[in-house]
Amino acid sequence: MTATKKLYYLASPYSHPDPIVKKKRAEDVTECAVDLLHHGVFVFAPISYNEPWEKYNLPGDWNFWQDFDKTFVARCDGGVIVLKIDGWDK
Repeated sequence: MTATKKLYYLASPYSHPDPIVKKKRAEDVTECAVDLLHHGVFVFAPISYNEPWEKYNLPGDWNFWQDFDKTFVARCDGGVIVLKIDGWDK
């Protein structure tokens, strides 16, 4: 039996008034999540999930997603990885 790998939460900025910036941020975080998985790091990248769901009339702001995201953070036993792209410190 193999040991279960730790799960990390991949945090990144997303909200922005410019939809082009939001789309680029979603692409950046998804690319990072795929790269980490190629290196054997298991991550939950909420923006990779949330961004495509917005077309179903779900809001794209923190007020809506915070409970969803905090639930996953609590379950990520590896901790949080912060993707330091433009806007990460806001």
